[in-house]
Amino acid sequence: MQLRPGQEAPRAAVLNDNVPDGTTVATGMDSRTELTFTDQTSARLSANTIFSFNKGNAQSRSCRGSHALACSERRGSAKITTGAVTAAINGTTVIVECHPHAYLKFISLEGTARLYLKRRLGESVLVRPGQVLITNPDAKSLPDPVDVILSVY
Repeated sequence: MQLRPGQEAPRAAVLNDNVPDGTTVATGMDSRTELTFTDQTSARLSANTIFSFNKGNAQSRSCRGSHALACSERRGSAKITTGAVTAAINGTTVIVECHPHAYLKFISLEGTARLYLKRRLGESVLVRPGQVLITNPDAKSLPDPVDVILSVY
């Protein structure tokens, strides 16, 4: 895993590393990581993911790959931006998968998230637990979410 702080050269991360605001975290082909923010929100990044954040919490931008984000209702909220779509979450656990110029997949595991388009004020969609929304990362409108089966047999 690499840390890319602002304009500095990338460097390898170490266990319990302090990751400053504005840093981009990049996982490699065979690496995964978990980040815990000051408000106790946590992000689990899968392999080949590029993830950046600021303001000491999960005000994040997912550039590529997938991650799970768990945000406690009592501790704070998070905002996830991917292309033209932004999600606001609080007391929610979500999985976000973004592939530029291909698709954005947003799954709510628990809690409700609100997704909205940056360029279309007032247009938003609620994604409830057990629902998925799949769209183009540069979407001009948002489709309705659909139900998914989350239980494991």
